[in-house]
Amino acid sequence: MARWNPLAEPVGKNEPIGRRLFDEPMLMGAQDQPPYKGLDYRHFEVTQADDRQLSLDRLGCTGIENKAKNYLKPRAEAAGAIRVPPKQFNGWAHVRASTLKEGWNGQSFPVIPSPITLDGIEGNTHHAHIAIEGDATFAAFRLREIFTRRGLVEKVASPEAAKGAGPSGAAVDLAKRLWRKLVGRGR
Repeated sequence: MARWNPLAEPVGKNEPIGRRLFDEPMLMGAQDQPPYKGLDYRHFEVTQADDRQLSLDRLGCTGIENKAKNYLKPRAEAAGAIRVPPKQFNGWAHVRASTLKEGWNGQSFPVIPSPITLDGIEGNTHHAHIAIEGDATFAAFRLREIFTRRGLVEKVASPEAAKGAGPSGAAVDLAKRLWRKLVGRGR
């Protein structure tokens, strides 16, 4: 059997599809209130107002592959580094593609492969997305339910997080390049 190639193959029904998890600030409650341990719906919100697509990562053919994780981890760290404020990448929440296609509460989310063919760390051959139709907030809650009830979380411990050093040098360099491009366009 040939090795899995996300550029050449459509999304398979058993393919694990992941949404990147970044640290999100939590609301402070009563002193004796335990911290929330579930998935935050903000992980599933569309981040750009004019974009109705939620970015996802293809994590393997039928199971999570270390090669895919090793490819995607520096890209996820770089994506966290360019956020304002910068956020630590914590791993992926993942489900099977067929689970997203089945949907939740009347809304299905078919996965569309959409590789980003740029050079270096800016490219992502494992990229996919789902189109968000209707109310984006309701879709975020439905996606959270799908990933919570039928999915798993693949945590990633980075050496930088263990040392408290922050994002890697490559992630910071990418963030600086992207910031220069953004500022250079006059946005």
